[in-house]
Amino acid sequence: MPNGDQYYGFPAENDELKIGKHNGGQRIQAQEERKPFAAVASDGAEAFPFLRNVLPGIGGCLHGAACTYDNSPDEDFIIDTLPGHENTLVITGLSGHGFKFAPVLGEIAADFALGKTPSFDLTPFRLSRFSQ
Repeated sequence: MPNGDQYYGFPAENDELKIGKHNGGQRIQAQEERKPFAAVASDGAEAFPFLRNVLPGIGGCLHGAACTYDNSPDEDFIIDTLPGHENTLVITGLSGHGFKFAPVLGEIAADFALGKTPSFDLTPFRLSRFSQ
């Protein structure tokens, strides 16, 4: 959107459509902090105007849910070894996009487990980028 808002959606199924606002919702640090959908005043108020703009004549909300996914501060992946534990690979901060990259992330994890050098330059995904 021109104002920087980012929405995503999934194809209609059973006359239903799933949409969400990528850069909206509740900001939490732990899963237990997440409140149910409609417990926060902005729930729905963020997505409904967008939906009505792109799909005029759309019906009302049949169901709402609060969903959680992890974000890194720069919204880019973190793929690195755990500091102090060089035998532990961390793949996190996928910002809601991990499922789309599952094949390559799996390949990276498999190569790590087998002691192989990754086929990809993982430098941009190092955890240390946040301490610079």
